[in-house]
Amino acid sequence: MKKLPTKLEKQTVLDAISEIFFKEPKDIEVFFSDVYILLKEDGWDFEKLPVMDIPENIRKENSSFDKTPHYVFINNGRKVFIGPSVMAFTYDSSKAYNGWTNYLKELSEFIKLLEKTNDKTNIEQVSLNFVDFFKEQNIYEHITLSIENDILETLYPDSTKTKQYTTEIAVDELTIAIKIENNISLNFKGSDTSIEGSIIDLHVSQNIEGDNILTLYSNMHKHAKSIFFSLLKDEFIETLKPIY
Repeated sequence: MKKLPTKLEKQTVLDAISEIFFKEPKDIEVFFSDVYILLKEDGWDFEKLPVMDIPENIRKENSSFDKTPHYVFINNGRKVFIGPSVMAFTYDSSKAYNGWTNYLKELSEFIKLLEKTNDKTNIEQVSLNFVDFFKEQNIYEHITLSIENDILETLYPDSTKTKQYTTEIAVDELTIAIKIENNISLNFKGSDTSIEGSIIDLHVSQNIEGDNILTLYSNMHKHAKSIFFSLLKDEFIETLKPIY
């Protein structure tokens, strides 16, 4: 296996999302109150999310809403999302990802909050999702994966060259999903202009059976990092100014 960088000077991570899913849903207002009490003294603000505009009786009758965040707490670019069956942590895209070591410190604080507000036996699954953005790049020109032109591209050669590739595998106790997409347009908060580019979206999840959650996250990150750098051609990695 090739040596992997410890860091990229030209950082590509747009979002790093850690999610925890519960076996049994919680009362969202009780859950909100528990988290609010723990975070308010440290200056966290909160917002209701769009799902809260749906009448309560409809939300409670439809279990598909349980894994949808209902509230978000925000502080200095960090976000904590909560829903009846989910709790998640991420950075706002305005705050640059600064390597796994720093992210893990923030994540450990999130895990402490999780353990203060939840029964550990009710935790069912953990997941880690990295979304990397490559500005003004067609990422298909820079990956090791060979994806032949499909019949639509052959029939319509002058069409917009937007392509999305998705795949999912199960390995050991992990489920790993990859999505690669080019020709996408992003609008960042505070800017009226859009930025064109491509994304690589890596999602790793694992069911939990009394394991140490941070250990699980470290293992999922190891797999995500290995896959990410294996997808990119060596010469393209060099343009991102890797640090070893």
